Amino acid sequence: MQSYLIYQRPMDNELKDIINENRNRPLATAYYDTVTMLDEDGPEDTVRRALMYSLYQPTMFMHYATTEKSLESTRLEEIFDEGNNYGSGIITTTHLMQHPVMAVGDLAINLLDDRVFVCMPNGWHQMVEASLDVNVY
Repeated sequence: MQSYLIYQRPMDNELKDIINENRNRPLATAYYDTVTMLDEDGPEDTVRRALMYSLYQPTMFMHYATTEKSLESTRLEEIFDEGNNYGSGIITTTHLMQHPVMAVGDLAINLLDDRVFVCMPNGWHQMVEASLDVNVY
């Protein structure tokens, strides 16, 4: 059994206004870079910049409840499907806030071993240097 915390970049009206009014500012660039994950600096730096601007928020807790062993890549694909509302039923999801469907740039943190994965245009990238503070209120 594996559990994952999903971090996304929810866009509220305030953030939308800030980005639209300042398209050439570092915060806007950091946001747009996470949408495509095609920045020349690579996913590590792209995510690091987005974290610096507090763009990521925890949005979902997903529990992969199967006793059969599976590859991490298989679990991540199941997580993506579940996050897009067409999961197979193998994952139980708790929604922590209103959020968009899973997309490029979203993070999946394996809570068992603290590995962080970022959703890429094609598959997932395991972050080498990543740390997220999990705060429980």
